[in-house]
Amino acid sequence: MLKRLPLLLIAGYALAQTHDVYYQGDLHPLNIAPTFNHGHLVVYDRDHQTAVFGPDGALLYRATARVPGAKWGDAENADVDADGTMAAAVRVTSPSGEAAGGGIALFDRHGIQIRFFETRDFLPTEVAFGSDRAIWTIGWLGESRSRQTEDYPILRKYSRDGAELGRFLPRASFPAPDDPLREPLILPVVGLWRLRVENGHVEVMLHRQGIWVQTDLDGKETGRWDVGFNGFPRAITDDGQAWRVADSQLQVFNRASGSWRPTPFTAPSGFLLGADGNNLVFELSDHVALRWVPVPEAVTSQTRR
Repeated sequence: MLKRLPLLLIAGYALAQTHDVYYQGDLHPLNIAPTFNHGHLVVYDRDHQTAVFGPDGALLYRATARVPGAKWGDAENADVDADGTMAAAVRVTSPSGEAAGGGIALFDRHGIQIRFFETRDFLPTEVAFGSDRAIWTIGWLGESRSRQTEDYPILRKYSRDGAELGRFLPRASFPAPDDPLREPLILPVVGLWRLRVENGHVEVMLHRQGIWVQTDLDGKETGRWDVGFNGFPRAITDDGQAWRVADSQLQVFNRASGSWRPTPFTAPSGFLLGADGNNLVFELSDHVALRWVPVPEAVTSQTRR
């Protein structure tokens, strides 16, 4: 249910275009933050399900990955394309309860699984659609392989029919010995996002090393920044700007200097989930609504690449 806010000024934002969307369901059933993109919200639900909500806040469907010969498949991350297609990075469990590899599941806009394709020994942890509707993913080789010695491309690209289109970003180009896709002390984190394709670039967030990498659409590295574990962007708008919130203050990233720059704007009370076009999208503190806030043009004009 969409609710327009009154025309007024709060904390420097002109709110004539700001609006809230209220959601018809629990957004944190497993205490996992949802993933937002292209106006859709993906919630990681019980019983190995993902729940997808549309731009109006209504539940569109619940989906469960069906993997032949497996006990179940758990979505570690999912992305919804502009046409409503969902891709999910799936961790597979065998009938005996053991890890059994991974793959990518695709669902149509009604929640019907179109296909599942294995990614062999590569375990995807994040997925993101490109403007050409191809699927980008980052992943790792899992616990059973030596993270200290083995090299492999951590960024890969697939067509929607499962054909591999490219491999990029060698694992050896990142600090050893820790695997760049393994979070501190735990397996890759479920929810939120650490991979996006925006403004003709692929943005990869590697929290283990605190490194943010950017490539072009051919997989060629175009930027790398050491931002620390807490220094990653939470939203990247269509104009290529990266945003985060620190101490309730909205900040924008200057790629030339590799540093965050504060703005005079106070963020809404809640959590910055992502972007929709050139709007920042916040989950409000009550966890039942998201707020769309247009980015301040006066700030972005000073930091454009």
